[in-house]
Amino acid sequence: MVTQGSAIQSYYHQEDSYAERPEDIPLSDLSHQSSLQSLTNHDDEDDDNSSVHSFELYTPDEEKSLLRKLDTRLVLFLALLYLLSFLDRSNIGNAKVAGLSTSLNLRPAQFEWLLTGFYISYICFEWMTLFEAAFGPGVPFYLSFFFKRNELAFRTGLFISAAPLASSFASTLAFAIVKLGKNTAIESWRILFIIEGFPSVLVAVWAWYVIPDSPSTAPWLSARERSIATLRLRKQMDTSQDDAFGNKQPKKFDWSAVRNTLRDPKSYLTAGCFFSLNVAFSSMPVFAPIIIQNMGYSAIKAQGLAAPPHLFAFVVVLVTSVISDRLQSRSIPIILHAISAMAGYLLLALAPALHLSSTAQYMCIFPITSGFFSAVTTVIVWTVNNQQSEEGRGSNVALLNVIGQLGPLLG
Repeated sequence: MVTQGSAIQSYYHQEDSYAERPEDIPLSDLSHQSSLQSLTNHDDEDDDNSSVHSFELYTPDEEKSLLRKLDTRLVLFLALLYLLSFLDRSNIGNAKVAGLSTSLNLRPAQFEWLLTGFYISYICFEWMTLFEAAFGPGVPFYLSFFFKRNELAFRTGLFISAAPLASSFASTLAFAIVKLGKNTAIESWRILFIIEGFPSVLVAVWAWYVIPDSPSTAPWLSARERSIATLRLRKQMDTSQDDAFGNKQPKKFDWSAVRNTLRDPKSYLTAGCFFSLNVAFSSMPVFAPIIIQNMGYSAIKAQGLAAPPHLFAFVVVLVTSVISDRLQSRSIPIILHAISAMAGYLLLALAPALHLSSTAQYMCIFPITSGFFSAVTTVIVWTVNNQQSEEGRGSNVALLNVIGQLGPLLG
């Protein structure tokens, strides 16, 4: 995750420097009553004023230090999990090129049903996908407990960018395994599954201890940092179960927020966007080596050439996420990237009629991968941003996943 760590450093380097301010009063020296009074008095003011009033409780430098720790300790670890998740999911295309279909005597229709079965179980919450079904779209919802709305796209971008990074890594690894595993007792595609699947088992155990339920329970944050993490989100976490000092405040589940979300047309609009994007998005990581091989390249070259488009997508996702946060716009990046990806697919479809060379066809994959990965990232953030309450965000993400994962079935 070195490249994503560099992206974090670049992100903070671009931030405007904070003006020098006096040292703030330690939270331990503030009375509980006066702190709550400060929060209550300014609860209805805008974000600009709240940043001034919150100065009594923490400084901008402390907030920036907290964000760095959240990025490096939480977001990058979640990105590692998604990298391993996508590595397991996308290596089926590499395995086919490495001889899976030939070894198992699979007809093309059987191989396609093998891929479809994964997404059927993804929707039905069965077998291996019981936990993975909520992982992709669920993590941005989880990150909303730690980050503000205008900070969420970059963190979601760091998380989602692990997917194209995994695809590029998988292609490079598959290239090496196929090249070096010709004379081994185990077939190359079987070695591929073992090497790319086993790390997930090890990291899953580690994740149980690393990922906290909320900022107030993060063991790698100090008591002051946990308080700051809760305070800075107080205007957006109106149904939070923690007060400013991390004390549990029992609250009933707001079913009305769920009903309002399910009645809101915007919920179905974003889910429809996710569905449409998933029709094409789910195909490219799996079929990229096969598509490239059909352009006339050998199996080994197809494995290697599948890596650069996904590495390019990794960079574009990060850049798009930063721009989306700074412009405070989700729709514009979605539209632009969807159009670029559509153009790439259209050129591939018309390649025989246009007599495009193999090189030209290969270049079309770059806008496809970068476009759909970036658009999917922004749609998920858009969904989380559209709801105020935790119940609303959670139900909206669930609706997004149920409808959106029908896309790969059609694709």
